[in-house]
Amino acid sequence: MANYPQLDDQVGVWKLKDVNDALMGGYWRVHGSRGLCAGGNDGSGSDGQTAIDFVTLTTAGNATDFGDCTNGAERTGAISSNIRFICDTTSSPYVATEYVTIQTQGNAADFGDHTATRYFTGSASNSVRGLKFGGETGPSDSNVIDFCTIASTGNFIDFGNLTQSRRSHNAGAGSPTRAVVMGGQTPSSVNTIDFVEIATTGNAVDFGDLDTAMGAAAQTSSSTRAVLCSGYDGSNRVGNVQFITIASQGNATDYGDMDAITTNGAGGASNSVKAVISGGYTGSSYHNVIEQFNIPTGGTATDFGNLTVGRGNVGTGSNAHGGLNEGYQGTRIAPIPQGLGAGQLGVNAGGETGSNVSDISFVTIDTTGNAQTFGDLSAAQSYGMGAGSSSTRGVFMGGYGGSPLAGQNVIDYITIGSTGNATDFGDLSVARWGGQNTSNNIRQINMGGSGPYSNVIDFVTIASTGNAADFGDMQAALGQGAACSNGHGGLSS
Repeated sequence: MANYPQLDDQVGVWKLKDVNDALMGGYWRVHGSRGLCAGGNDGSGSDGQTAIDFVTLTTAGNATDFGDCTNGAERTGAISSNIRFICDTTSSPYVATEYVTIQTQGNAADFGDHTATRYFTGSASNSVRGLKFGGETGPSDSNVIDFCTIASTGNFIDFGNLTQSRRSHNAGAGSPTRAVVMGGQTPSSVNTIDFVEIATTGNAVDFGDLDTAMGAAAQTSSSTRAVLCSGYDGSNRVGNVQFITIASQGNATDYGDMDAITTNGAGGASNSVKAVISGGYTGSSYHNVIEQFNIPTGGTATDFGNLTVGRGNVGTGSNAHGGLNEGYQGTRIAPIPQGLGAGQLGVNAGGETGSNVSDISFVTIDTTGNAQTFGDLSAAQSYGMGAGSSSTRGVFMGGYGGSPLAGQNVIDYITIGSTGNATDFGDLSVARWGGQNTSNNIRQINMGGSGPYSNVIDFVTIASTGNAADFGDMQAALGQGAACSNGHGGLSS
């Protein structure tokens, strides 16, 4: 990557290509990007700390007082956008949240209530939505996921459920489109990783496993990597740092260690490059150490500074984390990838060899050679299945069901850059085969089809999951045909 001036270090010659690549690639640094640390337990025997601290993520140093929460309490992973920071108020009845405006110092104000009474929740957000995951209800653990619209105060809304009920700061992080939930306690520490697509609603899906089971851990992310560190493995406090690639599915990789003190109950904040881990509990005391490491490379953390008060079970967030596309606050739409930079895999699925098959295979487009196994569809399909893709996902719609008029309503998807079996996406509005499909990097459209002949046009948003939505109708009901598009308009014949 070429060197280019930063907004907080304007030395050098601006290259427009470098600036564009940085903005669209998700590694643009925002001058003055802030990390906040709210509340926590300081071991005093009271309800907990009310303090809110902040640091400037691009510059190491001690935290500065921001303001105060309404009630002193242990708070868990917080939600933040470019503008607002929202944390739990975990005083009984354990449902309230409150917020501050990140660039304006001052005390917190009421935001709204969760759908369920619980504490020790996990959190993740993009610039629009904030999600809360699981938690402890007192006698048991919760699998509840609920969400809020960050720009509007009000109560949270039901989103779905985790694959496993768990608590204890079960860490969440994410990209602008996907939230991941890593680890937690049941009460034993677990290695479970779940994910959801933020723009939709529905139950979480299994992502993979942590390298080390960990509860009460700190978390943060760039737009491509989610990182978990410094937690409790069920027997001991462990300081290892592990990451996953958010856009794929698979197990976490250990790639670093905390340095000064091994804790649980610390909190993480980040921008595109740097993770900052604050506070925590050592087993005998609550500490104020802030450490930092680079998300792209990992390694051993180094000293950043100190909190104003030592405490654990804190709520942390920033206005430049991975769910915010690294803090880029402009309004440009990222260009649709073109040519070699968009990837080099071609994927083929289903078909007939005397009976329907479920095989998915792939080739590398710029290299000759035989196809290789990618995975399997959720159900064997013969001919007539529609397909489309963005630069990251492939989506398969409908298909022939094995009798003269039988069509399928199944929609499957794969992550093109990661081999594995297809996952259920949702359903077409009408079961059919032979529909004409076209797509751009955002939407896929399925038009017409047989079983019987249909004039229905459905569409899905490729980055999400859910049932297809009505787009409109064709001028006539058509069976098998062809479709094409230029990324803006589509044609069918």
